[in-house]
Amino acid sequence: MIPIWNRRELTTTWSMAQQTAITAALREAGLDYAVKTVDRTSPSAWNAGSRARGGTFGQPAEQQYEYVIYVRRADYTAARTAASLSEIR
Repeated sequence: MIPIWNRRELTTTWSMAQQTAITAALREAGLDYAVKTVDRTSPSAWNAGSRARGGTFGQPAEQQYEYVIYVRRADYTAARTAASLSEIR
């Protein structure tokens, strides 16, 4: 687990395949990571009625989930290298 004060956002993606490729590359490189999954169709805790009023009309189905990948601050450069290599494969 990476403490919230010791992490840095590596990337954000809407694609589960890309998220899987990046996290696999981080795992192969021996780097610790955390993934936060945000469901864009569920209401927000701060604005519970927003989804009920607006719905998801017009929102592409492939953008239902957003994946935010975090790494340790000290590992950020190595993680960027590993993540960029995963996109080449």
